[in-house]
Amino acid sequence: MEEEILEILQSEVEFQCKCVLIAAGLLSEQFAPGTADEDFDAEIVWFALQSVLIASANLSKLFWGSRGKKEAERLDLRLSLSVADDSPLRDPDLRNDFEHFDTRVEDWFRDSESHNFAGRNIGRLSAITGIDVKDRFQWFDDSTGIVTFWTHSVALPLVLAEVQRIHPLARDAVRGPAPPPISQMRCGTCGNLTPQCTCLDSQGQPIRWE
Repeated sequence: MEEEILEILQSEVEFQCKCVLIAAGLLSEQFAPGTADEDFDAEIVWFALQSVLIASANLSKLFWGSRGKKEAERLDLRLSLSVADDSPLRDPDLRNDFEHFDTRVEDWFRDSESHNFAGRNIGRLSAITGIDVKDRFQWFDDSTGIVTFWTHSVALPLVLAEVQRIHPLARDAVRGPAPPPISQMRCGTCGNLTPQCTCLDSQGQPIRWE
């Protein structure tokens, strides 16, 4: 891959990671410790979930291309950010369900026997019984962090952990690694970490590390 293309894609990866993390923060606020059961704004929850799914889908397309069509071409990008082929970002099934909601509804209406539509639910999957899997559309289990659409599920904690791992790698690739704090640097004369350095300056005074 051309170096300039790699740098541009790394920069986009950093941005999409930020989008995931911002949305995840918004989602976390809705279920903060001490919040009463169901004391959340369902629209904000689904806005945040949709944002996470869209940004993570964009990451998947950056690393493998749409439907994996760029897998070989994007190898350099994946290697540069230590992204494995079994990354939780790769699975496109749930993303496609949300993205193609209109056709899923049409297929459901044609095939469902009961037409018992259940969509944008928040809570344990076991909370409502007697619903066929194909009647169960968007569902978020806040006790596990699992998002489900029909038979496809994604564990958000795994996705977020992967994004949190990739983000600093992408940031460093774009901007270069941040210098270590002064307390972790070594004196060029004695070789000790700066807090333990006893070298003197040209005036015979202990060197002040700032």
